[in-house]
Amino acid sequence: MRSTHFRYAITYIVITFVVLLFLNIYSTQISQNLFFYSKETSMIEKCQFSVSEISAEEIINNTTVNNVVKQMGSLRVTRLVITDRSGLAIYDSLEESQVGKYMLLPEIVQALDGNDVFSSNYHDGTLQSRAASPIMSYDTLIGCVYMMEHDTELGALIQSLQK
Repeated sequence: MRSTHFRYAITYIVITFVVLLFLNIYSTQISQNLFFYSKETSMIEKCQFSVSEISAEEIINNTTVNNVVKQMGSLRVTRLVITDRSGLAIYDSLEESQVGKYMLLPEIVQALDGNDVFSSNYHDGTLQSRAASPIMSYDTLIGCVYMMEHDTELGALIQSLQK
């Protein structure tokens, strides 16, 4: 009789442990996926906003793009790059030395094919996100907008969930 109660108790403890472990892993994974989706939506919306502002210009060159970027204000991104249709950088918020050079980042290349693009990776408490969107004017590709963002706050939240 005593060993039967002991077996039931052990079985109950093991089942409870497995269920709690599953729920913890599952909820953490779902939360991380929601964070990544939220970041993707935010970055694509920022790109689309920039595209709409830039595509309103008759000609995109260094002067017009600089004026548009100043009018847009802060997008709170680490890097903003605007290219022409061949991938030549017209504007780079992080490295002015890259203006006039070809930017063949994977996201830019895909955006120049006419696609909205998003990618991200998480490493050591930082979520690095990249997004790009094509700039169209009268159904003609005239360039693309690329954004990169380092998010340590969201990265820290993901890291705390993992622990």
